[in-house]
Amino acid sequence: MSSVQHCQASAVLAGRDTFAWFNIATRWVQRVRAHWRARRERRELLDFLAVDYRAAADIGITHCEAQALSQRPFWRA
Repeated sequence: MSSVQHCQASAVLAGRDTFAWFNIATRWVQRVRAHWRARRERRELLDFLAVDYRAAADIGITHCEAQALSQRPFWRA
């Protein structure tokens, strides 16, 4: 009888570990996707500001600054 209870307890613990790793992996994937989305949106905004000088002037940067920002490598964004 005790061996049956021991097996059930270990099965429950194994299920909890799997669930915890799944939650951690899911949160990590969500953060990576959010980072990629923010980087893509930042790049689109900077490209737009580089083309439309009036929009860049509205937020207080010059056309040249917007071009320089849009041409920077992604790791310096």
